[in-house]
Formats: sequence, structure tokens, C-alpha cells
Amino acid sequence: MVLCGLSYSYANGLTQSQFDIEVKSIYNEIEASQIRLHQSVDSKQNISLIIQRACEYADALNALERIAQKNIHMAKAKEEALFAKKMRNSFELSFQDLGTSYQKSCKP
Repeated sequence: MVLCGLSYSYANGLTQSQFDIEVKSIYNEIEASQIRLHQSVDSKQNISLIIQRACEYADALNALERIAQKNIHMAKAKEEALFAKKMRNSFELSFQDLGTSYQKSCKP
């Protein structure tokens, strides 16, 4: 059964193994976006590119929090949701250091 392009199992939550695979993929994106952000900062690239990279990193953290919230019935998902929220909140300070915010600089 397909609901708006999503499988029935995804719409109703993932199994633990599906969740683990999705989380691993998101962590890979978090790591890659963090590397790109650090490279932009280290090479003193244009501030707009640094903000773009910061948005990519924040979006990856948001993706982790979203999937965790959709599967909050799992203990591991609760831990991931808390971790992602803490990381996202602390990263908001980095946006402030750049003179902006996630809401101002990143597309919704």
C-alpha cells in the first residue's frame, strides 16, 4: 500500500532495523555537511557560502530530529530526538555569531 509516495510501513513508523539504517544515513549527511562547513570557515570563504553550509548542517540535524519524532515509540528514537534537539539548539548560537538565525537564513 502506498500513501502519497510513502510506503505503508514508513507512514506507520519504521522497524528498529529500518530506523537504524535511516539514522546512519542521516549521520553520514550530518558528518559530510559538517566537513563542508568547516572547510568553508577554514578557507575563509564568502559569508553567504558559510551560511549556506551552516543551513545544510542544520537541515541534517532537523532531519534526524524529524525521523526520531516519527518513531518516538522506540527508546533509541527518544535518545536521538533529544540529541538532535540539543545539537540544533546549540548550533543556533553559531548562526547568532554570523549575525543571523536559522529562520532568517535557511529556507523553511
